[in-house]
Amino acid sequence: MVDAAGVGTSIVVDLLKDIFSRRANIEVVPAMNGDVAIELARDVRPSLILLDLHLPDSSGEEVLVRLK
Repeated sequence: MVDAAGVGTSIVVDLLKDIFSRRANIEVVPAMNGDVAIELARDVRPSLILLDLHLPDSSGEEVLVRLK
């Protein structure tokens, strides 16, 4: 999950971790900006990315293009 909102992000991350902790092979890995998200995506190779379109260091659209 990529989001720069802070408190709202931690609530969503905690909720997703709680939901997915009951399932095997599902891990929630938060990133607070686009650069970190791109690094994590290269390392972790996620099946799904939740991406905020309004990030402090770049737009979500820019991150999406770089991830492709």
